[in-house]
Amino acid sequence: MFKHNRIACGVLVALLSQASFAQNDINQALIERGLFWQQRDDSKRAAEAWNKLLEVSADNPQGLYGLATIDLRAGRIDRARSYLQRLEQTNPSSPLVVQLRQDIKLASAQSKVLLEDVRQAVASSDVDTAVQKYEQIFQGQQPVGSVGRDYYTLLGYTPGGMDVAIDNLRRLQKQSPEDANLELALARHLARKEETRTEGIARLARLSANSEIGNDAAESWRDALIWLSPPQASVQPLYREYLNKHPDDTEIRELLEEGEAITAEASKPAPKAPPDPLRQRANAALKEIDAGNTATARAEFEAILTQRPNDSEALGGMGVLAMREGNWKLALDYLTRARRGNAAWQSSLNTARYWVNVDQAQAALDAGDLTQARRIATQSTRLAPGEVAANIVLADILLEEGKTAQATNAYRAILKRKPGDSQALFGLSRATRLSGDPAEASRLLEQALLANPESPWVRYELAQTYRDAGRTQEADQIINDLVKASPDNPEVLYISAIMASEEQNWNQTLRMLDRIPADLRTAPMDQLYATANRQLQIREAVNMARSGRKAQAIKWLEQIRSDAGNDWPVTNAVARAYVDIGETSRGLALLKPIRNEGGTRGVNATIAYAGLLLASGQDLDASLMLRQLQESKLTASQREQVDALADGYRVRQADQLTARGELAAAYDVIAPVLKRRPDDLAAQGALARMYAASGQPEKALAIYEKLLAADPDNPQVHLGLALLAQQMGNDRQAAREAEKAVELAPDNRDVLVSAASISRDSGRTGDAVALLERALALEAPDTQSARTAGTEPSDTTGNPFATQPTQVAAATSSDLARELETLYEQRSAQAIGGVEFRSRSGESGTSQLTEVQAPMEASFPVGNGRMNVRVTPVTLDAGAIGSVPTYVGPANLLQYSPLRVNDSSQSGVGLSVGYSLRGMQFDAGVTPIGFQETNFTGGALFSGTLDNAATMGYRLDISRRPVTDSMLSFAGRRYDDLGLEWGGVMATGARLTLSKDFGKAGIYGSAAWHSLRGKNVATNQRTEFNLGAYFRVIEESDTRLMAGVNLNGTFYQKNLGYFTYGSGGYFSPQQYYALSVPVSWAHRSGPLSFRFDGAVGMQQFRQSDAPIFPNNPELQAYAEQMAGANNLFGSGYYPGQSKTGFSYNLRASAEYRLNPNLVFGATFGADNAQDYQEWAGGIYLRYYFQPQRNVLLDLPVQPYRSPYGITYGR
Repeated sequence: MFKHNRIACGVLVALLSQASFAQNDINQALIERGLFWQQRDDSKRAAEAWNKLLEVSADNPQGLYGLATIDLRAGRIDRARSYLQRLEQTNPSSPLVVQLRQDIKLASAQSKVLLEDVRQAVASSDVDTAVQKYEQIFQGQQPVGSVGRDYYTLLGYTPGGMDVAIDNLRRLQKQSPEDANLELALARHLARKEETRTEGIARLARLSANSEIGNDAAESWRDALIWLSPPQASVQPLYREYLNKHPDDTEIRELLEEGEAITAEASKPAPKAPPDPLRQRANAALKEIDAGNTATARAEFEAILTQRPNDSEALGGMGVLAMREGNWKLALDYLTRARRGNAAWQSSLNTARYWVNVDQAQAALDAGDLTQARRIATQSTRLAPGEVAANIVLADILLEEGKTAQATNAYRAILKRKPGDSQALFGLSRATRLSGDPAEASRLLEQALLANPESPWVRYELAQTYRDAGRTQEADQIINDLVKASPDNPEVLYISAIMASEEQNWNQTLRMLDRIPADLRTAPMDQLYATANRQLQIREAVNMARSGRKAQAIKWLEQIRSDAGNDWPVTNAVARAYVDIGETSRGLALLKPIRNEGGTRGVNATIAYAGLLLASGQDLDASLMLRQLQESKLTASQREQVDALADGYRVRQADQLTARGELAAAYDVIAPVLKRRPDDLAAQGALARMYAASGQPEKALAIYEKLLAADPDNPQVHLGLALLAQQMGNDRQAAREAEKAVELAPDNRDVLVSAASISRDSGRTGDAVALLERALALEAPDTQSARTAGTEPSDTTGNPFATQPTQVAAATSSDLARELETLYEQRSAQAIGGVEFRSRSGESGTSQLTEVQAPMEASFPVGNGRMNVRVTPVTLDAGAIGSVPTYVGPANLLQYSPLRVNDSSQSGVGLSVGYSLRGMQFDAGVTPIGFQETNFTGGALFSGTLDNAATMGYRLDISRRPVTDSMLSFAGRRYDDLGLEWGGVMATGARLTLSKDFGKAGIYGSAAWHSLRGKNVATNQRTEFNLGAYFRVIEESDTRLMAGVNLNGTFYQKNLGYFTYGSGGYFSPQQYYALSVPVSWAHRSGPLSFRFDGAVGMQQFRQSDAPIFPNNPELQAYAEQMAGANNLFGSGYYPGQSKTGFSYNLRASAEYRLNPNLVFGATFGADNAQDYQEWAGGIYLRYYFQPQRNVLLDLPVQPYRSPYGITYGR
């Protein structure tokens, strides 16, 4: 329409016919050849024809104009001006001079901008702006050619512009008599003007036979006949001519028959009729309408029509009443009949027909038939130029086509004509929101609400805008207030039901729809009602599959799909349900044939297909499909769905890249979302996590503080901050923010699920269970409510992570139930019992030890932690006590021989209770009651991370534990005849361990200090240092292999490793060093999980001389005094020693799940890590009161052990 540099063949031939010189056959042939190639954009061949024309006819105006046109197309404006100069000199009166001047002007940069403005204005139905832009181009000059035709066509639709348009179109037609489009524009304007309507109709009738524009002309011909009806006798032939070509057009035939009847009636002599009482009553009833007494008027009209069914005034009055009620279809019926009897009803009839057409156009738009919608809406604009409803539909069509900028201009043009129009503001807000400016969209809707405070749909759209901006509380409040204000308004209840359905709250959807009387429900309401019922049935099928009845669930879903027919929302829901129950292939197969249908349903199915791919983790296929969709022609709503999926995909990809430390790549992925939707919570959250991962927590916090400042009552923002706090190791703040989110949205399923996830990851499993139970309760099917129903590389500019080194879909109900069941299993009460055996080499009766323990434990959840109660029977045997050697010496020394104790074995039962939370463990108890010595034992263990990335860990163990090296150190011993007892050594102190994990490897170090005290045993102090590194050789889901190196140094203040009175009976070198290479291999396969741990290395220790009686100076002095005598204790000291040698440590453990409730475990180990050899092993059973169907066995295995296995901290 606006390609000004192309001149139609007919136009040029017509112009040439006015030239002042005759053209011979050769010239005409060359002109036709030049035009032929020029119309096909073949400039080279066209130039050849024009140059040959100028060779045979120097300065031929058509040849000069043709070459100038080629130069203009190529942007060679100066050369075109040189042809214009030749044309002005040689053929100053040629019409082509004016045409070329206009073409050169239109080729300027400024004119091109203005022509684009014209195009945008026309696309937006903004005729006034288009005309103004044209006039800026022409600057008072009369336009010619196709541009002139387009300008005058538009001018005819402006106030006061029709006559000027008709005159100039006639002028242009004289210049181009063969331009059919020009004549069509002229004919349409002639038909619109009452004085020239007959001429216009005649032209349109003739043009309807034109193969190029015949359909458009026939449509305009019909419109003109309707405007002219009922036809008088003089124009009735025009109707007959139309019906000869279109005999099936019943409406035109009825109009003709009506006109013929009026003509026949008028030809009869009119007798003087007495006053018509029915007409008088009808006129009086019309006045009642004006007075607002519509009920009285209706009753009177109905009474008149009972007596005279075709009374024009009563019919017209009923039509007016129907118009006031918005029943345009009924109004059209009444007014069509009224017009047949009285032409005065034509204006009202046009208005009714306008609004019926608008409704039809809107229905076509809702059905996705944009072509039909545009055709009907365009027709409507001609019926009532002063109305804007049809123009709004045209703007809505542009928006659905994804032409957001054009739609925006169209809405603004409508608002120029009708400032404050709520529907135009409504549409403009949608366009603005799609353009990425939700704040402006909200402002426009608030303005629309002021203009039309009674409109529930404006409130609905405003609520949608608030929800998109994350202001969910305000969105819900708008709808709740609306329902409170109009609790019985069907439209309000329907809107509330729609909002509930968008949140997948189908029970609430049904509750709202149930409040609408069945006889007042519209077809869309009934459709939503049926959809809600089926959605609940689908949910019940998913729950059925989750409970183990999968085959039955699949059959039910197939039946639901069959009953739904072509109901797309139900089909989509069934497909997603298949994915939820693990039948992804069925879901995809269900959508595939719909995708192949094409059209709106096909596109919708493709979008849903991409969503299923994302939900099932098929990211690559999903991303390819999303890319294809983004390049496709989509409606506005489809574009929103695709953008939402793509944005969610980008956020997920960014989080995955962040987790891998590829922060620059993560930012590149998320940057388009941040640019298009800078306030998007998910994108901002991903950006915050990037900052946190890059060691910039202050920037991450700043993002959420900004979001909270803008919307402090947004639960999603609080959840995002909770996740960030958890990532930074601040579990307390994470819990606080999650609790705030739940407080703000206590009935929001997604908020509850997210808060539960935060609680679970923080170790607060009790809170997680409670939240998940609430979430599932919200969406549990209401059986009484459910009725049976029939990336490419990108520019790093602006990427804050570009210089950094390279280093979550909504849960379904089945997911939640599975997660809740997993938590139940993790928190299951347990009963554990076993037998452990330990044998340590040494001297029979003293350092030798055989130990049997039978630990038993009951463990159960309390709050967010676990309580355990332990009972541990223990039996110790030091071996047979030999006879005391006969020495010459004082008898008072011989009586203190370690071999003169009265017991070689002891038994007792240990008791303890404990409580553990994430990062904390506490226990308290006593060493076995029944031993010679019984002591309090207990401890507190604290562990956690020191950095946001959780790569630096700490562990602090403060404890008081028994030293279990020997019977003496563990249970104590006694000289019955002397009444002396000693032993029962307890180590009291702390161990601090720090570690740094680098992913594939890590380092650690620990330091420990303990005070060792026992009854009548000399006090001692122990200091230990450890330093090591580890390497993850294999790190898979079911297999782990680690190796490392460890250096240990342990130092005791005193050597108390002997068994005389006052000694401790535990290995206590003054210096101990060990360098070892530890290796650990763990594997899990089905019901079996096992591990092997071993270490080999070198050890070296030094023990100083040890006094015989370290805790009794008098006895020790006497023993030293007797040195040299032939006595039991020699010099009074045990001699010190130093040793260097090979060391090893071997451990094996395994667990086997016998059934979901019972696990069997076994352990075995051997080492020579100190000055002895030790063998140990055990078996145990672990019973779970909650069947373990989802929780895998630990990897590596953590075997059950006696509480007396760790002395110097963990």
